[in-house]
Amino acid sequence: MAQTPQASRQIALFVEGDTETGEARRRTLPRFIHRWLDPQLPEGQRVGITPVNFQGVSKYLDDLAKKVGLYLDDRRANFVVGLIEFLKHILGRYKKTTTAMNLFPKVDPQIAIDKCPYLRQFMEDVRRLAGLLQ
Repeated sequence: MAQTPQASRQIALFVEGDTETGEARRRTLPRFIHRWLDPQLPEGQRVGITPVNFQGVSKYLDDLAKKVGLYLDDRRANFVVGLIEFLKHILGRYKKTTTAMNLFPKVDPQIAIDKCPYLRQFMEDVRRLAGLLQ
């Protein structure tokens, strides 16, 4: 009988919309999170963050339960975190599909956290989950 591999400190990040399509964009949000999260974790205890894209809110809501089960049952992730319309709170007036991958690398995560209570709550939740994986 084949043994199911265990996820090694992974968080699946479910996002809706085109913000996370393409290889460069797929890495944008996790890199932003890691710039803030990694210095707060014990050395060598980095947590993987894997973005999973849904095409719009309706597809997100329709497929959410199935994909959560898939990622947890197949041990692709230890935790699943979902975001809907998250970037509107961070980017404000900017068009999210064209500027997220250009803007996030330039933004200091702590400054964004200080200005946006939604981002603060999200990042604190991710930090707590990462702590559980240590």
